[in-house]
Amino acid sequence: MCIRDRLETDPCPDRYPLQREEAIKLVASALPGNSMCISTTGMPSRELYEHRVEQYGVDGATGRDFMCVGNMGHCSSIALGLAFAQPNKNVVCVDGDGSVIMHMGSLVTAGTRGVSNFKHVVLNNGAHDSVGGQPSYAFDFSIPEVATAAGYKEARSVSTPEEIAAGMEWLNSTEGPVMLEVRIRKGARSDLGRPKSSPIENKDCLLYTSDAADEEDSVDLGGRRIIKKKKKKK
Repeated sequence: MCIRDRLETDPCPDRYPLQREEAIKLVASALPGNSMCISTTGMPSRELYEHRVEQYGVDGATGRDFMCVGNMGHCSSIALGLAFAQPNKNVVCVDGDGSVIMHMGSLVTAGTRGVSNFKHVVLNNGAHDSVGGQPSYAFDFSIPEVATAAGYKEARSVSTPEEIAAGMEWLNSTEGPVMLEVRIRKGARSDLGRPKSSPIENKDCLLYTSDAADEEDSVDLGGRRIIKKKKKKK
């Protein structure tokens, strides 16, 4: 095959039925109420934000998730730290194949630390879809097998809506660290929006979320009661 033929051939052809946005909606809708979701940079966070807007409106779209911006590869490390800090919360990392590959050493940290409330969802389309669709080669090896070799208690792979529903039921009820790989197609909507809040505002809004009895100043975000932590006096 000549170089021109290679350039005109899709290096990572679509093999699976769902696009990422469809998969994200299924994953996010299946999370229990005590979940804190950390989503990877690029299209996944933008699609998760649009789903929250659909659910709760613009004013209620933040406070449930931390949407990473410009920090590819760090999503699972942020989620793991949050899992340590919030042991009573179900902390779910919504990651991508390119992000996992970029900082694969973080799988070892998550696996060996054995945090029971850390759940890892990897959206795998075999491509760096947010930056041009270059192949990530994530279909040429098994991310779940790498995760279990790194110490995850269990990892599964799904691709259809029915499999995702069953996989999320398993993920929610299983002690972590565990991983659910969701194999998907490439592509995104051309009119995809962006979060209206800044990363700092997003972080502050998420960290204000708590059920602690000694906290006050509650606010309503799209029908969900958010309790802001009482600030300490200097």
